[in-house]
Order: sequence, then C-alpha cells, then structure tokens
Amino acid sequence: GLSLDAELPPQLPIESAHLCSAFSNLLDNGIQGALESGAVEKIIELRATVQKDCLVIRCQNTAAPPEKKDRSDPLRLHGLGLDILDRLAKAYDGSFRTEYSSGWFSSVLILHLPKE
Repeated sequence: GLSLDAELPPQLPIESAHLCSAFSNLLDNGIQGALESGAVEKIIELRATVQKDCLVIRCQNTAAPPEKKDRSDPLRLHGLGLDILDRLAKAYDGSFRTEYSSGWFSSVLILHLPKE
C-alpha cells in the first residue's frame, strides 16, 4: 500500500525540477525496495512538511536487509537515486540520511528554504 501525506504551502522557494527530483527519487527507491522486500504486505509511506525554515520529506518502505555493494559498481541498484538526493540536499544546505531497521528502509531529506 501507498500512503502519502504532504502538508505544504502553495508556493515553495525551491525549483520545481528539484522538487520533482526529490519526490520521484524517494518514491522510485521506495517502490523498488518494497517490491524486493519479500514482505507479504508491501508498504510505502511518504510524508512532507515544512518545519521552521526547512522542507522535510520522509519516506519509509518495507525492505530486505541491505547488501554491502561496491560503490564503484555502476549497476548498483539504490546508488544513483540516493546520490542525486544527497547532491540535492547539499545544494540547499540540508541533509539526506538513510537507515535500515527491522524490515524497514527510511530516508529523510531536509532542504533549507532559501530566503525569498
């Protein structure tokens, strides 16, 4: 199942292409992780809010334990989307982190909202 909860103002001082990239990469990664999880019920939850002067996007999905992948392997499955999200976080002086725990993969992307 897919659960989305976005409480965002009508206008955000973030480029539309960057917003699309953030949501599409988080969802693509979540879908891929859930499909490969082996879980009976595949779940993806995406939450987006503005907290103080930051856009905070959290994505959780059912997932198999991560394999140690060779970072130089161009075919690694999760690498590209996560690298894009990491670069996006840096561009907005924010942060991107991921975590795996007990059958769940979590991603948190924080972007500082530029002063308009």
